[in-house]
Amino acid sequence: MMLNKHKSLAISLMIVLGSSAFNPLLADIKVSAGNNLPSLTFAEAVELSATRAPELAKAQAQIDQAVALKKQAKGNMLPRLHADIEGSQSNNPLNVFGMKLTQGNATFGDFGFAEFNPADPDVLSIKPKDLNDPGSYHNISSRLQLDIPVYNGGKISGYVDMADAYIGAAEKGKEYSRQKLILDTLKAYEGVRSASAFVDVAALGQKAAKSYVEITRKTYHEGLVSKSDMLLAEVNLGEVNLKVTEANNFLRNTLQQLRVLTGTTNTEATQLSEEVTPLLPDGALPDFRQEAVNANPGVQALEKKIQANNAAVKVAKADYKPHFNIMLRQEWNDENSIGGDSSYTVGGVLSWDLLDFGVRSASVSKSAAELAQTRAELHQAQDQLAVQVDKIWYDVLFASEQVEVRVKGIGQAREAERLERLRYEQGVSTLTQLLAVQTALDKARADYVAARYQETMQRAAMLFVLGKLDLESLKTTNSTPGLSTEL
Repeated sequence: MMLNKHKSLAISLMIVLGSSAFNPLLADIKVSAGNNLPSLTFAEAVELSATRAPELAKAQAQIDQAVALKKQAKGNMLPRLHADIEGSQSNNPLNVFGMKLTQGNATFGDFGFAEFNPADPDVLSIKPKDLNDPGSYHNISSRLQLDIPVYNGGKISGYVDMADAYIGAAEKGKEYSRQKLILDTLKAYEGVRSASAFVDVAALGQKAAKSYVEITRKTYHEGLVSKSDMLLAEVNLGEVNLKVTEANNFLRNTLQQLRVLTGTTNTEATQLSEEVTPLLPDGALPDFRQEAVNANPGVQALEKKIQANNAAVKVAKADYKPHFNIMLRQEWNDENSIGGDSSYTVGGVLSWDLLDFGVRSASVSKSAAELAQTRAELHQAQDQLAVQVDKIWYDVLFASEQVEVRVKGIGQAREAERLERLRYEQGVSTLTQLLAVQTALDKARADYVAARYQETMQRAAMLFVLGKLDLESLKTTNSTPGLSTEL
């Protein structure tokens, strides 16, 4: 598919964030060009994650099990043909005589007629040896038997309905797992891009701190500021350096999360080439509540499970009804080989359990209780979903408002820093005031990065609860590394 393997000499995995991801709001953040690195699109990241996702594999296995269950149930609705061969040997008089009869080999002599003498007055009390002690005899019996199910109280069709419902539930479960995978991948993918932006924010603060050290050193040697200002600027640079290290550590951690999720190694240098923007459908909060109830795959899976439970009740109740099946059998018997004398048997069996001391009623009660439990779970899931939709709705609105506020905050903080720097250079302000203004600018930039990430994730969370989180609902925009535009 996708990733050309390139080794990085500088770092094990390098993520390059295109400035257009935050352009023009963080446009003064310079980023590495990285044009020689292979790119990883969001769709490719999802595909990589899907190949490693145990939940997707588990969901597919459940679908396969349900499909096999349906095939088994439908097979029980069809005739079944048996073939068997049986060899036996016995000296039991009844068995021996039966073997000879089935082989067509019975003779008058087998009844002991050789010992019959009508002139003997005790003829009726004579025990014929040929009949009572025939000796050992053997038989080879081969049979074909066709069993035809006719009516089983709806039990078999109930199993088919149950299997259909389980297939539907498993498919909805897989869809839920797929959307959860997309959400987790988006969290990692945009998390790395945001972490990269935090690194760039920290680098801007570091650049400013270094310039303050140069200014104070110059003005100190000119006798315009005290040595304490120079020392304070150097202390501030040390603190900012720590923030840079902290930002890089945060980026390293988010990189590791993405590596684990996608299965990429520490030696693969990759450029995240896209900014992802979740696109919410049009509608108001009541529309979203209804949409979530109708389309959320987790809720739909419970609805399918209810159908399966209804079918299980039908199966349990089928035991109260009579069952009727037909049997057709063709048999061959011979003393020494397969084949021989043939015979057939046709039969019908009507069975009806009239008394079982509560076994059937207990089975029906158990299935009905499972149905009631699943219905309760569905109602609970629907209630929780409504609460989730409400919360995420207002979180999305708040996140959008935050982004707007942070945009204005960056512009105001930038202007405040510029004016305060001029005042300090002219000797009408203190370094403490200048550092405070710079800190506010750094915070405004960092707050904007966090707000953008929260807005993205809250919008994705809304799509997830609506059951609409797929690649088509996520707008991707190519990022162009190395470009920047001034505000």
